[in-house]
Amino acid sequence: MVCNSLRLIEQLKHSSKSLNRKDHKGVFMLRRHLSGFAILATVTGALVGCNSQTNVNNAAGTSQKEPAWKLTLKSECSQTADSLCLARYGFTVTADGQAILGPDAQGHVKTDQLTKDEMAHLNADLNLAFNVTDVLDRVRTEVCASTAPQNEKQSLEIVRHQKSKTLVRASGTDLCSEAMSTDAALTLLTDMQQLATTYYKLPFPDTCQDSARAFEANFEGLRQGCHSNDDCTYVDSAFNPILIEAPQFIVTDTCKEVAPLVVANTQSLLGHRQFLQTAYSQIEEACGPRMIRSNCTSVNGISVNGSPVCQRGVCRAKAE
Repeated sequence: MVCNSLRLIEQLKHSSKSLNRKDHKGVFMLRRHLSGFAILATVTGALVGCNSQTNVNNAAGTSQKEPAWKLTLKSECSQTADSLCLARYGFTVTADGQAILGPDAQGHVKTDQLTKDEMAHLNADLNLAFNVTDVLDRVRTEVCASTAPQNEKQSLEIVRHQKSKTLVRASGTDLCSEAMSTDAALTLLTDMQQLATTYYKLPFPDTCQDSARAFEANFEGLRQGCHSNDDCTYVDSAFNPILIEAPQFIVTDTCKEVAPLVVANTQSLLGHRQFLQTAYSQIEEACGPRMIRSNCTSVNGISVNGSPVCQRGVCRAKAE
């Protein structure tokens, strides 16, 4: 499937050497922009099962100072697919207000930021529940109590200064904790569940959206390398050049998850058309019915008469 795109990338790398040496008018400088195409192959490849070790937005790879603490909610869903299980791959909130999804099975994470009000509410409940500075060093007998049944088996863990401790375990009607009272444990668990509902967007990982965004990231590279308007073309839905001989309506929003390319450097488009068609088909397969955006109400576009324009080496659409 998308793994085939990796082979296409290798072919493009070989062809880029000769193209860059020739430096024909309007030729796409492949070596400069191949990294964009590699993004699609590694991201989508990893998401559908290729042996890629690439991490996307992986906060663990940064050298930033560690936050004072991290709270992580994890779930085990017996009747739900992993990608549709809330907090299956871990939902983490840090002391500086960062929300982290994952990492998933391929090592990918997504990040967001809590609002000030959300963080203030969580901090208040934390301070009431236990002393964050010494909770990891205290050893108490775990106490379990009967509460309203939880839909899935869940756990809440804290990490501070590279030490970790499970604060809460919940399964069925059992709620267990050695760090705090039952009421405090339930309050804190509920806080994290509510935050996860807001920030842990399902499905995760989202093969459809992640693949679409990676694919679209290549579009700007395909527009570059022009020297005149004649080097540019409008693009149809099959990634073919459109010859404009009369006023024509060009679609700029098809209601699909992948936005139309609209305009490109003609030679770049023709040189990469097979790759684009193959990758697009694979994204359609990954998205299925979700390829059509549910919030889109109509197809949009622009009326054009003549070719696009070349502005500072980049092809741009020119509406009437």
